[in-house]
Amino acid sequence: LGSTEKQAQVVARALTIVTILVVAPVGGCIGAHERPAPRIDVSEPTVDVTGPLRANIREGHVREYRPGLDYFPEKTAFRYTRQIHIEYHDHYKILTVTPAPNPAERFRYVLVQRGTPAPSIRGARIIEVPVRNFILTNEELLGAAEVTGLADRLIAVTRITGIRAPGIRAGIDAGRITAVGSGKHVDVERVIQLQPDVVMTYWSTNPTYDAHPVLDQAGISTVVLAAHWETGLLPTAEWIKVMAVLFNREADVNRIFEGIADRYQRLAARAKAQPTQPLVLMRLPFRHIWTILPDPEQIADAGGRYFWPGETRYQGVGIEAVAQRAGAADAWIVAFPTPMRSVEDLLAREPRLAGFDAVRRGNVWNHDLQEVEPQRPYADYRMRPDLVLAD
Repeated sequence: LGSTEKQAQVVARALTIVTILVVAPVGGCIGAHERPAPRIDVSEPTVDVTGPLRANIREGHVREYRPGLDYFPEKTAFRYTRQIHIEYHDHYKILTVTPAPNPAERFRYVLVQRGTPAPSIRGARIIEVPVRNFILTNEELLGAAEVTGLADRLIAVTRITGIRAPGIRAGIDAGRITAVGSGKHVDVERVIQLQPDVVMTYWSTNPTYDAHPVLDQAGISTVVLAAHWETGLLPTAEWIKVMAVLFNREADVNRIFEGIADRYQRLAARAKAQPTQPLVLMRLPFRHIWTILPDPEQIADAGGRYFWPGETRYQGVGIEAVAQRAGAADAWIVAFPTPMRSVEDLLAREPRLAGFDAVRRGNVWNHDLQEVEPQRPYADYRMRPDLVLAD
């Protein structure tokens, strides 16, 4: 074999193959929809329920199922995002994710109270809750694990470099959180070895960036995340509730999110009351094409006018068309991760941008959180829309 390390790799692959053979029925691989609910771990605590519950069960499994009992007295609802819906039943919840760019690709997750029977719902994926641990391969929602206080349940991420979120960084440094990759290149063998209850993964219109198909086929429970397709700050931040419902932490997330939303709404009311509404250009051209967003709510909430109003879907337009419509924009907010640090860098990439009024006036803005506030990761800001709007 050549080395101890190579021996370990061969053994790991062999164990993975044995695991798949043992779990899969003779007739073939277990599909995502037919996969049975996980068996109860005898080492986890049991919960005796003798009467109505005042709070959701956060740890362990129910010793004896009682039909008709409401196992989720603490509930939540999605008020801002249109991509997520949740409905509660006595001992299970149905979480539905409908990605905005492709409403036909709908994902239904039946979240069953651990220790109670799973209902038979065609086409749904069964996940027992409360989840005990998880893998997160959508870097844009790393801040959600911090905000919800669930970083200690995280066991793997896409990559371990460049992460500054304190709770996650501590887990990486302690060796408790490892890297498993993303998309089609996700390390399936490593994921199987880690035995996560669920993998929360990135959803893309490009299958190359999707990990859930290969993980589903390997028998791993997945939940897709499409927060990056939201057009407003509050809808994006509301995705923290997805993480909370998996852990039965609805009461916690309601308290956290409602405080954030209340401050955001109060700031928006102040901004909208101002007499002037500047015209605002957003984003950067990529290969001479500008991505137009469906009216981003945060521009109106900040008291401005978006330079391309009325659009209902994402589309790409040429620089010439943008120059005609927004060449005289009062301000340009890039608000996009980029290595460019000055207007000179911007013009080096695309000289034609020199004709924009915002460039001539020196009113081009971007963020550099790693320099200004290195202890707060960029991903954290997606979960704190009130701070973004305040800026």
